[in-house]
Amino acid sequence: MNLGPHTALVEEILATIERGEILSPRASSFEPDALVVHDLPEAKRYAWSRPIAGAESSTWTDLREDEVAPFHAAPYDHPELKPAYDATDGLLPNLLGLLRGKLPSSYSELLDDIAADLQHCAMNRGLYGLVPNSFWERIWRVYAAGAWPCGWAGEYPEGRIVIYQPPPNPAA
Repeated sequence: MNLGPHTALVEEILATIERGEILSPRASSFEPDALVVHDLPEAKRYAWSRPIAGAESSTWTDLREDEVAPFHAAPYDHPELKPAYDATDGLLPNLLGLLRGKLPSSYSELLDDIAADLQHCAMNRGLYGLVPNSFWERIWRVYAAGAWPCGWAGEYPEGRIVIYQPPPNPAA
């Protein structure tokens, strides 16, 4: 699969999904300032309804959408990025298919959010390579550790990312 000059970085995301490592806890620590929650209903509140202080966006969903906007401008501002943009922009159906077969059923209502996040992580890598402190690379590190980045606590961007860490054996 050719996903542009940073194909290997994008393939790392796909391989992690294929191995069933999304929402499969492996890390006991995350970013030093992260707020880790272990209760799925609480994580969903952070993700979908809790407002974010100091952000132009009102919720985590809105904030993530704002962080995607530069990707859509990239092929216009830098035409050489168009092939990588097109390749990663078309990944969503593949990601949804991979995740449907790998996520425990207890997380089925998270499927769309997770697939969209992983597509945007892939776009970030496909367009720009490895940018360690970028928003989407931080999101990817959480997923790669087997957790779900689900919100923001405090004022954005000075606050901290909220991470749902699943129990070792979630109900299937």
